[in-house]
Amino acid sequence: GLWELTCGAGQAFTGGDDVSCVADRRLKDTSKRRSLRRLSGECDDTLENVEGTGLSNDCLGKATGEACAVYCADGYDIVGSAVLYFCDATSNTFETSSSPALPTCTPTVCAYDLPTGAGVT
Repeated sequence: GLWELTCGAGQAFTGGDDVSCVADRRLKDTSKRRSLRRLSGECDDTLENVEGTGLSNDCLGKATGEACAVYCADGYDIVGSAVLYFCDATSNTFETSSSPALPTCTPTVCAYDLPTGAGVT
């Protein structure tokens, strides 16, 4: 994933542009760690796997092993149920074992408070 490393007020980052991490994803040299913020998740490059017309999700920024839900956006009704995806640690892609892989979302029919006025047909 993509991370942003910044220094605190009155401090400067020294020692080159490379920052390395140990196996459990902590910074190797903690003296360089002033402020560390995650900008993206390992699976963000495969967000198209969980996107489509009327769909919404909470998958952005998920790390490997983390789960996210794919559901219908506001203004859409779901046919079936939301689908759970996981950021796969091996392939760094969003994957699901659900079938169908994505929920079906249909536009919500406006049944009341229909607009009126000049130009509305």
